[in-house]
Amino acid sequence: MMTLRFRFSRIWHHPMGLLALAVLLFVGLGSIGMYALESDHDISSWPDAIWYSFVTMTTVGYGDLFPKTGMGRALGIVLMVLGVGVLGMFTANVASLLVEKAMNKDEGLEQIDDINHYLVCGWNSRAEQVVDELVHRLHGVTTVVVVADIEHTPVHHHSVRFVQGDSTDERVLRRANVHKAKAALILSADTKGSSADASAVLTVLTIESINSDVYTCVELQDETNAQHCRRANADEILVSGHMTSKLLASSILDPGSAQVLSELATGSVGNSLYRTPVAPDLVGSGFDEALALFRDRHNAVLLAVQHQGRLLINPKSHTMATGDHLFVIAERPPKS
Repeated sequence: MMTLRFRFSRIWHHPMGLLALAVLLFVGLGSIGMYALESDHDISSWPDAIWYSFVTMTTVGYGDLFPKTGMGRALGIVLMVLGVGVLGMFTANVASLLVEKAMNKDEGLEQIDDINHYLVCGWNSRAEQVVDELVHRLHGVTTVVVVADIEHTPVHHHSVRFVQGDSTDERVLRRANVHKAKAALILSADTKGSSADASAVLTVLTIESINSDVYTCVELQDETNAQHCRRANADEILVSGHMTSKLLASSILDPGSAQVLSELATGSVGNSLYRTPVAPDLVGSGFDEALALFRDRHNAVLLAVQHQGRLLINPKSHTMATGDHLFVIAERPPKS
């Protein structure tokens, strides 16, 4: 009872609630008045009275029903003048709220209420491709939230949200609902120097201080700053340019290897690399046995095992344990 009373109190003190109540009041009183004054004429039932009041207030005026008495016509004039004004104010406020919501979304001013979403902190020349790949791999179902100090949303997609502001600011991260996020990718700025990495390290530190359970992956420009990210408890560190350098060397030593790695990293083309928890019926199995089972069940290739934080690539011998995660090459994510 108290909750119901509180909700009515909130509606009563909100301008939109007052206008909605005023519209209902005009329709209700107009209907009562019309039925009382015109029941012996055309407006002879409650549905007719409500219909007349509503079409008069909306200025539609079909002309199928109209008052014939003097008092009825006077009431019709009141509904036309005052009712139209109140209804106009209500529709204008609704339109204003919708426009304001759209502007807040575009300018990154709204509060994110999603859970288990992915954060992309920072914006650089590679960010759009990163977000596109995330959206594709997540099938547009899970929300990707971009947190960046830019004026407008950089990506227009139904599963991408935008929060404007500095990702090192705790208030901005809380607006992005970081304490309910699943993972965060921190991008390094395109600017040269230590300031880009300093911002990335500070972002990791801020995220970890709010939610230590979120998986943080950070991009750095200088490998010497990796130690600072480790101290900030970053889960994974990627040094910009290092992967490209190794890929260039591999492409000339092992022709075609760059194309293979590119396809594995791109979810929209051919086979991709997926991480999946070990199935209960595989616990206790050896790596070779699991390799054969994945080929038969999913037409997939088992590549590596993540065991207690250690990555074992093509191990000679490993017994699958509860909590292990497997890295497989497949056309689609294998189902456990």
